[in-house]
Amino acid sequence: MEKDWSVVYKTANQYEVDILQGMLRENGIESVIINQKDSAYMSFGNTFLYVHNNDFPRAQELIENVE
Repeated sequence: MEKDWSVVYKTANQYEVDILQGMLRENGIESVIINQKDSAYMSFGNTFLYVHNNDFPRAQELIENVE
């Protein structure tokens, strides 16, 4: 991941980051999903949602309003 990107959300559930990525996209915020789950045992590991540092405060605010 490039240095100008930060994790805005981390979860063990892929569907959560998929929903949040769609919500961020609708609000004009580009994001990237990095799945670090073990490929053999999908119950181990996390999925991370990254946004550009310039968009981080707005993305964090939007995600907090969803939760």
